[in-house]
Amino acid sequence: MTRQPAAYPAYEWGPRRVPQGPIELAPPLSFVWTRPQRTAMTVPLIDRGLLFLDNEARGTSAFDEGGGQLRWSSEKPCGPGLVHQSLLLTARAGGLMQFLDVDTGKLAASLPTDIRGGSWAVSVGDCVVSGATGREWCYDVVGRRTVWRHPWKTRIGQAGGFGVSERCIVNGVMGGAIRGVSLETGELLWETSVADLAYYVLNLGTTEPGQAQGPFRIFGSTTLFNVEHYVVCLSLESGERRWKWGDTSDAVREGFLYGDRYYVLTKLGRLCVLNAATGAQEESFDLGDEAARAVDRARVTSPLLVSETHVWTGSWQGYVFAFDRRTGQLSWHYLPEGGMTTEIAGNTFVAANSRLYYADGTWRFYCLKETGQS
Repeated sequence: MTRQPAAYPAYEWGPRRVPQGPIELAPPLSFVWTRPQRTAMTVPLIDRGLLFLDNEARGTSAFDEGGGQLRWSSEKPCGPGLVHQSLLLTARAGGLMQFLDVDTGKLAASLPTDIRGGSWAVSVGDCVVSGATGREWCYDVVGRRTVWRHPWKTRIGQAGGFGVSERCIVNGVMGGAIRGVSLETGELLWETSVADLAYYVLNLGTTEPGQAQGPFRIFGSTTLFNVEHYVVCLSLESGERRWKWGDTSDAVREGFLYGDRYYVLTKLGRLCVLNAATGAQEESFDLGDEAARAVDRARVTSPLLVSETHVWTGSWQGYVFAFDRRTGQLSWHYLPEGGMTTEIAGNTFVAANSRLYYADGTWRFYCLKETGQS
């Protein structure tokens, strides 16, 4: 199977929906439109000039990407996953995977499955590979058949961010295990653990084993991911640990791979720029202090986005901040009317066609555009 150039993840704990190639987005931005959402845990899917979102009926709605006009809406419980060829893969409560026509929203095919919440999916050739909560499967969309399916005895859960390389799926398992699974057959290729990177949970007063948090980023023959205080790099061939960065003085809030650099936003508001090949820290900027000088008591937080010229963060107060990527200096900030925190599980910034899309704690979804863009 050959991986398609644009492979989008599906749900909350999959990798963020970031486009392939350079991200062209520069401030200032201006408000375009907003709309209420069923949940603040909104990760938009953008494809073929359409923007797909959950709707208040727990279904999927398709909007014109530019103006936000409604194209079609599905009332059946099925959140948007990924676009595969001319079909939109959705997931329905009860374990039913559905394929909707992208242009009309009409049901084209369905697949009964025992895969339930928290799932992920990726488009691979004529197939869709998906999984959640200890099960993974590969479905041939053209032939309407299951290529392979494997039930695993361990729970993926929140630890189960995933990544997909040319030949394997990498995901995390509760308890600290990381495993590589063959894309071709679904068989286990290797398994390792990050449980040794234990961390102390203050409110519980306990020490917990390290486990993967968020998505696995693919960089060449390696994968990068976060483990509380650390960033870890593993070999995709063997699962061997190539390098580790970080210490217990600060924790990783979010990471973003852009080119050959891995950008780390910490909980104390630092931005650390790592060489993705070696793990060496090349630069560090205090974005928290920079933002607080412009906005009283501002605290930067996720989402994190890196474009060609800027680093973008959210904040606990609802501001969107843009910092110069070379200097770390604040370039621009914006607060929507009535805006609240952007620190929400599963929330992300998505940049496409000189526009920025995101949600906040008001359960609203926003579209901003570069000033001067149509």
